Amino acid sequence: MKKIKFLFASLLLSASSYAQSFEGKIVFDITFTDVPSEMKQYESMMPKEMSMFVNENFTRVEQASAMGNTVVINDNKSKTSTMLMDMMGNKMGIKSTEEDLKKKDGNTEFKVTETEETKEIAGYKCKKSVISYTDKDGEEKSYDVYATSDIITGGSNWSNKQMSGIKGFPLEYQMKQQGLTMKFSAKSVKKEKVGKSLAQIPAEYKIMSPEDFRKQMGGMMGGGQ
Repeated sequence: MKKIKFLFASLLLSASSYAQSFEGKIVFDITFTDVPSEMKQYESMMPKEMSMFVNENFTRVEQASAMGNTVVINDNKSKTSTMLMDMMGNKMGIKSTEEDLKKKDGNTEFKVTETEETKEIAGYKCKKSVISYTDKDGEEKSYDVYATSDIITGGSNWSNKQMSGIKGFPLEYQMKQQGLTMKFSAKSVKKEKVGKSLAQIPAEYKIMSPEDFRKQMGGMMGGGQ
């Protein structure tokens, strides 16, 4: 079950990396498709919603599920990302540098193709782009991203290689890992003040590097975070 929990946390990390001049809160619905048979027993426990708090200097993403709570805080100044996991009271965190995050996708190249297709999401007009790539097994894959230019970009998506070529702020997109497809679709966007206290790391969390975390978990994640 810890492995399943970490899979969702890893997908959340990929979803959290937008540095924007917009300040406020965006709430996403989460749906799952192509759930592998070994994960079916956990389907009812999977997260249903994700909240993203966006500040000029950081983003904070929160996700709760029956398996525990996960928070990802990206510091846009130091370019570090800290993923906090509360697994049944066991509080731990992984602090990654920009270089650590780049290693996740290795040499994979992601091609972004813009289309003229649009749709409205959470009150914003979004344009569709297709991200295509070749996975480690040589299989060609792609997924759709709907992004709006009405939420002004204040920086680059430094912690997400897959999304780095997307123009605007993604309000609907998919993440795929280990056969599981996780779809995020914004249902509300609210401009509001996001205080710097949301970027603070609680003292009760044991923070470690990705390498130290892999050692502690006995190589459970294989070669990536």
